[in-house]
Amino acid sequence: MKLLKSLFLTMMFSMFLICSLTGQMNIDINASIRSFTAEQSSDPAIVEIFQDVDRYRLFDFNLDLFYLNARNIGETLSLTFFDDRQYTAEISKAEVNDAGRSVITAKILESDFGYAIITISEDAITISAKVQELDEFFFASTKNGQAYLGQAKLSEMAKDELPCGVTEEQHCLHHHELHGEGLYNHNPNAPVIIDLLYVYTPAAELWALNDWRVTDIHHLIDIALASSNLVVTNSETGITFNIVHRHLTDYIEDDTGEDLVRITDPFDGYMDEAHVLRDIYGADMIVFIPEVSFTGGVAWLLWSFDGFDPDYYAVSLSRVQQSSWTYTIIHEIGHNMGAHHHRDQNFQEGPNWNLGGYSAGWRGYVQDIMRTTVMSYDSGQNYLDGINAYNIPYFSSPLINLHGTLIGDENLADNSRLLRETKAATAGYRNRPETINFDLSAELLTGSSSISVNNPAIYKLRVRNVGNSEAFGYTVNLMEVNHFMPVVTINGPSLFVGEYVDIDLRWTPTQTEQTYVWGHISWDIDENHHNNNTNGIHVTIHPPGVLLSESFDGEMSYIEIGWDGMINSYSGIFANSGVDSSKALSMVVWEYSEWQYANTPEIGPIDTESMLSFSYRIINYTTDWYAPVTPHTLSEGDVVNIEVAFADISLPYLTIHQIDRFNHVTSPNFATINLPLSTFLGEYVNIVFSVKRATGTWFFVLDDVLVTNKETITLNPPRNLSLSVGSGQVALNWDAPESGGATLSGYKVFRGTTIENMTQIHSITSNLSPNMSWVNESDFIEGESYYYGVKASYSAPIIGDSDFSNIENSGPVSDDDETILPTITALEGNFPNPFNPETAIRFSVVTDSIVQIDIYNVRGQRIKRLIDGYFDRGFHTVVWKGTDENENPATSGVYFYRMTAGDYAEVKRMVLMK
Repeated sequence: MKLLKSLFLTMMFSMFLICSLTGQMNIDINASIRSFTAEQSSDPAIVEIFQDVDRYRLFDFNLDLFYLNARNIGETLSLTFFDDRQYTAEISKAEVNDAGRSVITAKILESDFGYAIITISEDAITISAKVQELDEFFFASTKNGQAYLGQAKLSEMAKDELPCGVTEEQHCLHHHELHGEGLYNHNPNAPVIIDLLYVYTPAAELWALNDWRVTDIHHLIDIALASSNLVVTNSETGITFNIVHRHLTDYIEDDTGEDLVRITDPFDGYMDEAHVLRDIYGADMIVFIPEVSFTGGVAWLLWSFDGFDPDYYAVSLSRVQQSSWTYTIIHEIGHNMGAHHHRDQNFQEGPNWNLGGYSAGWRGYVQDIMRTTVMSYDSGQNYLDGINAYNIPYFSSPLINLHGTLIGDENLADNSRLLRETKAATAGYRNRPETINFDLSAELLTGSSSISVNNPAIYKLRVRNVGNSEAFGYTVNLMEVNHFMPVVTINGPSLFVGEYVDIDLRWTPTQTEQTYVWGHISWDIDENHHNNNTNGIHVTIHPPGVLLSESFDGEMSYIEIGWDGMINSYSGIFANSGVDSSKALSMVVWEYSEWQYANTPEIGPIDTESMLSFSYRIINYTTDWYAPVTPHTLSEGDVVNIEVAFADISLPYLTIHQIDRFNHVTSPNFATINLPLSTFLGEYVNIVFSVKRATGTWFFVLDDVLVTNKETITLNPPRNLSLSVGSGQVALNWDAPESGGATLSGYKVFRGTTIENMTQIHSITSNLSPNMSWVNESDFIEGESYYYGVKASYSAPIIGDSDFSNIENSGPVSDDDETILPTITALEGNFPNPFNPETAIRFSVVTDSIVQIDIYNVRGQRIKRLIDGYFDRGFHTVVWKGTDENENPATSGVYFYRMTAGDYAEVKRMVLMK
């Protein structure tokens, strides 16, 4: 989907469009794409996303939307949603928000209370529109790289809307005056800006990606903010909400009211970084968006005029499932500022506390339709009369007359007045800091709290440029408590103003302990060091394998050890080599005399070089897996047998090793045992570990079980090497080696003027395929002949290289030779990678073909069609200069490029690092 202005538009035509944006402009929907239902769609993922929608269809946005700005306020848009659903909207607001997105708010003229909100980023547009009189909701969002427009019923959507909760506890107040003036000394008619910090969880972010109403969490936030500003503007409060920062926390929802308590408390270890960011960015209020099922929202209720506690009364929680299309977020903010529900509600009626007896919401008829302002519930089940209503984007106010109806009461329902009286205090909770030139923020560290010795663990640190100049020349570090120097240090990429990057910090711990790690930025010219550290993660470093226990409850048990895939029928590896550590085995040995068993899958045939190796430790019994592990000394009668079971089940088990109190290695570390299996030549066997105890309770921990069979493993070379010469190039082609029981990990290419002096000139370690090709195009001596050979590299169970493939000679190399031709169509990759600012993408076509190469961002949205044209058979190179369709520089990050040529399609990954 093309969302940026096409390259073919000339500057003159662009100026014509800008100058002609008066009167009406159309949101252009491609009329050739018919409407269709979910059942008619061929994409199962799209069917799932839109299953609750009345109808939907493919959609193309009018690129003229990108030109809209504040000069267009008062002009109209034509909203042609479907053939039978066409409306006109007048632009009331157009602005650029904190994330650089344009947000357009427009009133639907055919509806008293209908509005359309349009959010525009560099790669996506979202439209959210309500026509309440007709019970209609329209959306346009991007899913799987394609824009869709849909229609749903507001009343049907409201069935999933949950009521909010209000926390009524009277917290210890901080009695103070605002900037030296009492609350009642400020001018309630003066405009104020209230700064918001939005915090959201990974679950909420994922929900937004999969929901049909929005493109992603950021567009959801854009819509919610625009809706909030719409309400306070309509209600004549003099308030403008402004987002100063958006933050992805690593918090996992508890799905109770505890979530609000945890984000409110700045020192409880849950989302504490939100309070650091609030101070850094000067946010007056925190809006928390998780995915929860217990409430539509919950907020601390301001209840006293004579004092405020900003750490409580400025924090609210809003359910992501209803934040984009309801007024939930502004409803909860209303509670933070003292507003109450309707007085006559059956559930949480208001006001129950003395913050102005006029602070309730309003409910009543406007043009014979029951309406409610945003603080009153719209469901009839919450009122004695049982009548359902529609929310309108207003706070209650006796000063606002809608079609002859006042939507408030000066003594009972005047939320607008209340907000005018509390807004100055709210806007004074935090002062926005002055912008500084050089400032990097270490925002978030994510990673596991449970890792193993000698196993690499990746911690991801998010770094953002919050200064006023480009950031470069800094390092990012993983710090560990009690260590003066970082345990990991990486140079950070350049970041433009407002950009962020997630950096992987790879740490391999070397000893078991309980520790604490955090992310840190080192930058000599950083002018603000208060935001250079993240909150930390409490980490338990386990011995390898001490992660999973199995209890047997006094009965004989039989466990098959899980292997991480079979290398072949006679060898395999279990755990602790990059394998999921939960597959490690620990047998708890209770106080009884029955044997307990664990065994491997069948292996064989055994040969003269077959070897069994494994690591083990015996530790004291504990129910606390985060406690330090202590070794256990075996007593008389405590035995671990290592036995061989034959395929012929009539044969008895044969013990090949026994661990007892005489030979057990008592150590906090694992001991390794190596046992030859050549006695069982030609047999298929199982290895059995059996445990018996006499006194005490302990764990037998087993890890790194490896059975090798070297005689029957062959490191076969590549096959059918061939070469072609032309235009100073030598093209090599070969087939994959025959399987010999080892794991192929890559190829090495060798060249020399004689067979004896061939040296390695190239290595291939990824994207291996049955047919490989490579082109050598440099470092030739004119007229010289070269020998070429290829070896296969293997990684398990034997690490090493094969012998050479057949060796081929190029003959004299000359620039006058005919151009060589490829034998396969292939996308060969890009170089350099990572890159900045451009990279070359090389590909080949075996027949004359139409070739397309498209660039996609990590959301799956196409940002540029790099080539689309006819190419002759041969090798070709195209350069991407790191720009989007409109030649604007792309941001740092991961991108994908996809080539199609006839039936061929291939996708590869690249990284733009500035």
